[in-house]
Amino acid sequence: VDSADKALWELPAPSAAPTISAAPTLYIKTSKFEFSQPLIRSTSDKLNVTEQMAFEEIIRDYTPQYGTGLPTVTTTVKLDAQQALSNNATTFKLELKYFITYESRKVDSSSYDTKFQTFMNNQLNIFAGDLRAAGISLIEAGNVDIFVKVPTDLPTAGPSMSIKSPSASPFMPSTMPTSSPTFKPKTFNFRHKIFRPKENQLFTADERLIFEEAISNMTALYGEKIGPPTINTTCEIYNQP
Repeated sequence: VDSADKALWELPAPSAAPTISAAPTLYIKTSKFEFSQPLIRSTSDKLNVTEQMAFEEIIRDYTPQYGTGLPTVTTTVKLDAQQALSNNATTFKLELKYFITYESRKVDSSSYDTKFQTFMNNQLNIFAGDLRAAGISLIEAGNVDIFVKVPTDLPTAGPSMSIKSPSASPFMPSTMPTSSPTFKPKTFNFRHKIFRPKENQLFTADERLIFEEAISNMTALYGEKIGPPTINTTCEIYNQP
């Protein structure tokens, strides 16, 4: 088989297989909780800005002791409210409410509220000592209560995974017709002057057939080179004045 014939028989190369982009970006899973906890103090003063920052940092740094810490889980602590109440004749109870937010692409922190609560309530003396070491006046720390579990927004960005579909087969149309095509004939009327040797000489039946056939066969010459069977042309002389 020569090269020209071979080219006729060769099929188009198959389209490329689906490709998958780089590894998908994982969702950032976020869990946010609010806790309440009393601190027994000898003063009715609230925590100042420096003491608030120290309190939040101590809570944050406890995360690896009951869960997973940095860099896998990012913990953010925010002191939300302080209310000083009289505890007895000589002491005051400072009621604290604070948020803890956990963010991670790999770790599900939805149960960290109870893990944190259990951890803290089992080592209140250690916690109180850490607060004192940070310069916070304190007699003792009370139990942690889970105030409320704060709903978090669902992640808006999905995994960055894209699959490219293979291109359409050269042997199959990209879309299939929903129904059989409807053929709509078009009819046009023309006037054609023909000068003949004899005045008022009309076409005979045979001449009419020859004329009509000649006109019909010209379609392929002006109709984008398309004739039968794609386009059927019928010519008919209906009047010879």
